[in-house]
Parts: sequence; structure tokens; C-alpha cells
Amino acid sequence: MAGERGMMYSMDDEVVAEGMYPGSASSSVVLQRDNLKDQIAQAIRTEILTGRMSPGTLYKAGEIAETYGASRTPVREAILELESKGLVEVTRGVGFRVVTPSTQELRDVLAVREMLEVPATAAVAGTLSAASMAVARRLLDELRQAAIRNDLVEYLARDKTFHMFLVAQGGNARLTQIVSELRDVQRVPGLTRIADSGQLIERHREHERILDAIEAGRADEVTTLMKHHLELSRQVLPDAPPYVDAPPVGSIPSVS
Repeated sequence: MAGERGMMYSMDDEVVAEGMYPGSASSSVVLQRDNLKDQIAQAIRTEILTGRMSPGTLYKAGEIAETYGASRTPVREAILELESKGLVEVTRGVGFRVVTPSTQELRDVLAVREMLEVPATAAVAGTLSAASMAVARRLLDELRQAAIRNDLVEYLARDKTFHMFLVAQGGNARLTQIVSELRDVQRVPGLTRIADSGQLIERHREHERILDAIEAGRADEVTTLMKHHLELSRQVLPDAPPYVDAPPVGSIPSVS
């Protein structure tokens, strides 16, 4: 199993699984002993969202449990949670397969994110305390380090943490939860190509501009940047038409 799925080892109360599936990133997924179900669900979700777990392939709970050095119970619970979100289809007693969403379904999720996440992020422009800005800058640096390493799995995790921190600053817990769930089911297969071509650092620079605009209190600029940020995801969807109105990364003008 170690030769096919990757190397596992225990370290204090952590379980580290490296290279969950053939072709997966070289980064490690570190699991704490607490909340194994949630952490395994997140790890599998990341494999799905990056396209490293392929639609049509049969995956078995026992293999995943062995990969993580965990019992089958938290793995089964994680798979059932992912099934409830429409990410996998379970065949009882056999295993599960990744559900293939249509391009239109992927566009629909992005459209809802644009309706909710863009104004939620723009609303916090100029409102963050010094302490909150310090946290945001730290999260931004962690995201930058993942981009420099070209670590797509880590980059996606840090990307969500950064954006959800900003949305949460608005104080609307229900909105934050909805946006988080939308991000959990959003698949952007083209991100694998972006990572393979070493362009993650270019994507990351948009985050820097977004946070700078938030710190400066330029809500209109945050809106423009966030819309373009989501449009880049839309452009790498399968069969996506060219979007001629979207300026290239690095050429977005400031909004006065």
C-alpha cells in the first residue's frame, strides 16, 4: 500500500499521509487525532476539487483508512458527509465514485459565490482592526509560501482560510457558512494546469491587491478585484468561452 498510495507515519498524536493517490502533490496531509472525520473529509475533498481523484474510479474506504492510518469508522463518516454534499456517489459495500458535475453546474456555483462572496468581502474594506489586519497578513504570507512551493493542495487550503477569514469579519455567521459550503463543492479542474505551469504565484498576487484595497478602505476596488478573481476560475472550466472583458493578472487598474 505504501508503494502505491504513499508513505505513512505517526508523529505524537498526528497522522501524516503523503501522496494520497498516484499523481497527487508531494505535500503531506497532517491529521490530528481529534476530529479525524472532518479532517479526512477535507483531505478527500481537496483531492476531488483538484481533480486528483478521478470521476469513474472506484475508491474503497478500507484503502483510504489504511492510507491515513485511521479506522474505517471516521473514513465512512467522511464519505457519507461528502455524499450529502453531492461530491461522491456511494455504492454500499463496494466503495464510492466521484460525481461528475456539468460545466453549467460549476458555473452556477461560481455565480452564487459572486453574488455573496464579492459584496461580503467588499463590505469589510476599511473596517479591519490592526489585530485583524495582522492575522490577514499572516494568512496571506502562508498562502504566498504555498504558491512559491507550487503546492496546489496546500495553496487551496490556505486560499480558503484567507478568503473565509475576510468574509467572517463581516460578522454574519450564516453567510460565512454558506460561502464556505459553496467553496467546498466548487471544482476548478484547470487549477491543476495552472500549478503544473508554475502560475500559482501569479494567482496569489491578486490576493495581495485585494488585501491592500481592503486595508485602504477602497470597497469599489475590492469588488472589481474579487469579480476578476472569480472570473479567472470561470475561465479554466471545461468548455469555458473566452472572457474578453477580464484584464490579465497584474493589469487591473485601481478604482478611485
